[in-house]
Amino acid sequence: MKKILRICLGLLFAVAILGGCSMTSHEETLTLTKEQQDNVVKMIARNYNIESIEFENFNQNESTGNYLLKLKINNDEDLGTVISADKINIFDHQNGLLALDPIDNFQPLLKEVPLPENSDVDIQEIKIIYLGE
Repeated sequence: MKKILRICLGLLFAVAILGGCSMTSHEETLTLTKEQQDNVVKMIARNYNIESIEFENFNQNESTGNYLLKLKINNDEDLGTVISADKINIFDHQNGLLALDPIDNFQPLLKEVPLPENSDVDIQEIKIIYLGE
């Protein structure tokens, strides 16, 4: 009888531990602030003539740890791309340049004279569809 009681208590303990682990392993939702998304727009707009940007998805690759930002330019499915960053704080700053791949698809949008990476960029004329909108 004591042996059965020990087995039952052991099973109950194991179920409680496994249940607690499953409750804490839920996936965290990643997002970028509007300011961070505006910074991405500015970094792209220094090199490219763009009319609109739609931010479609943002996540972290579990195997590499890289952050992946999927976006679409000028409402054109052929102008979709993914920006990869090893640290999320790259999006905290508006200075810098971003190149878009595949290069051939974005070649027609390249500015003849790109702006310096620390120049001011007016993005008010660019239609921006933020994550979650």
